Amino acid sequence: MATVRKPGGRRRELERPSLASADKAKRGRKLFTSKKYSLKSLISDCIGAVTFVSAAAGLAAAYRAGGQATVSVGAGFFVSLVLALAGFVLAVLGRQDPDTYASHARIGMLLNGLVIVLGAVVVYLGTL
Repeated sequence: MATVRKPGGRRRELERPSLASADKAKRGRKLFTSKKYSLKSLISDCIGAVTFVSAAAGLAAAYRAGGQATVSVGAGFFVSLVLALAGFVLAVLGRQDPDTYASHARIGMLLNGLVIVLGAVVVYLGTL
């Protein structure tokens, strides 16, 4: 046993923790939670991935055509923008659900937000 000198001059012996108390401390560190993933957030992630890939494919097709994209490429890009807006709304709603993880909602906001910003940039550059 170790001894410790207190400021008043008295000595006090410290007890070493037993093995049982060490096991209790380990068990106390485990975190059990009832959180789950929001379905709205997961759907938003899927929509974000699809719209990101389709918007990138549409931009690549327009670039290969020298900036003279066909109507079908423009329509596909417009549909991906509308879906990205819906996915962004779903991500925001999924973030507001109680007792759910927020990571997928943030990923959905990021992917769908990138597509929306990309669409705004394309529209702005098209007006120049």
